[in-house]
Amino acid sequence: MIDGTGWMESSDIAEFFSDKNVNVVIPATGNFSYFTDWDLDDPVLGRNQWQTFLLEELPPVVDELLDADGKQSIIGMSMSAGSALDLAIRSGDLYSGVASLSGCVRTSDPVGQLYVRLVVERRGKGDVESMWGPADGSALDRARRLPQCGRLARQGLVPVEPQRSARHVRRPRSGTRGG
Repeated sequence: MIDGTGWMESSDIAEFFSDKNVNVVIPATGNFSYFTDWDLDDPVLGRNQWQTFLLEELPPVVDELLDADGKQSIIGMSMSAGSALDLAIRSGDLYSGVASLSGCVRTSDPVGQLYVRLVVERRGKGDVESMWGPADGSALDRARRLPQCGRLARQGLVPVEPQRSARHVRRPRSGTRGG
């Protein structure tokens, strides 16, 4: 992990959850992986099969070790924001809640592809084509997260729109005085 890039360093998550009856499990690795199953092993970033791990392998272990009730939610921040949505979309009924904070969700359009390339290649020194194949290839269909968000509602996971500020700035109409 890169210092200052995780939930523990970038938030008050430990304090926030300290008095709540929940277990919080945070992957300590996976930088630049988009927490997805990669098509190829990457020479720099290695073997990334995060989707398989997070959806199939980890949940039963967590439930057993922590004597959990099987109710699970997923939250992603920054690079993992879109990944949280993608995992919830692909999970069937595993998650009862999902949140996506401050990230690039539209990874299939040109701006989103540039963002993914900057994260994986520039920051992570990996090869984005190891992840989802060529940008114009059919493997990119797996990365089309935003258009699939309708599946969340069908799964009972309804995206919540952020509340608008209670204070609004009103501009005076043309020819009137503001006051």
